[in-house]
Amino acid sequence: MEDFKQGPEEIEKNVREHIEIRFEWAKALSTMFRESDFTDALARDTDLYARIFGNRVSFLEAQKDERWSDLIRDIRSSKDPAATCVEYWKRFSQARREKPREFFGPFRFDYHAEEHRVSIHFGSMGWSREERDAPVRFTKDTKEELARLFRTVRERHPDAKVVSGSSWLFTELFASPLLSKKVKEVLPPSFVESRHTTEYPSQGGGYWGQFVDNRGRVHRGRAAEFRERMHNSEIMKPDTFMQAFPVQPTYLEAPVEDFYRFYEVE
Repeated sequence: MEDFKQGPEEIEKNVREHIEIRFEWAKALSTMFRESDFTDALARDTDLYARIFGNRVSFLEAQKDERWSDLIRDIRSSKDPAATCVEYWKRFSQARREKPREFFGPFRFDYHAEEHRVSIHFGSMGWSREERDAPVRFTKDTKEELARLFRTVRERHPDAKVVSGSSWLFTELFASPLLSKKVKEVLPPSFVESRHTTEYPSQGGGYWGQFVDNRGRVHRGRAAEFRERMHNSEIMKPDTFMQAFPVQPTYLEAPVEDFYRFYEVE
């Protein structure tokens, strides 16, 4: 597929559409929870912080960041809050590109030292061609790419004990007989067999990645379904509101030693 060619105006229009979806969700939640200000939900229940500043943090960490405080202040005073967010997205674009992101094929990982946990991720799509990550494809090299990832884990984090992964994309992959077979060929059986759907804080790509198509644009079908569901009073209740997301993430977890054996990591 050819790269999606975007001029500056089209990029800004596309980014604005992504931001508006987050605003709608935050406002729906603030209405449901009877909160007077929807901006708390932007940090707590969307990936807007990560999309603008390039890294994911907790709600409390975002509240302590002066950049986020400045953004929220400007959103509150702006006649066009979405346009304000677009300006912040543009302002921090260079900083996002400069953040080191090490990939192993289309995969990457984070290490959570306090939990001795490795979390593996698919490359998440950026909102412009320049910030797109490698597409998720299963090739003859995929297993070796994952083996290289876990050799790196063993070298850098010898105290690691467990590996986890959670994404809407796992759900989609396991729903396809062909792709499910390919996933099972490149991941340890114990990891694959642990899979189950789950709900967790929606500040990352595990939920929000489903609204980005393979060119960085808003995925029209899922976005329309999301908007319909977030205004459905039967779904938007304190114990069921996460069901508004069209695709629920699948969570997987297994001991790191299972990965070392599977990939023959010494």
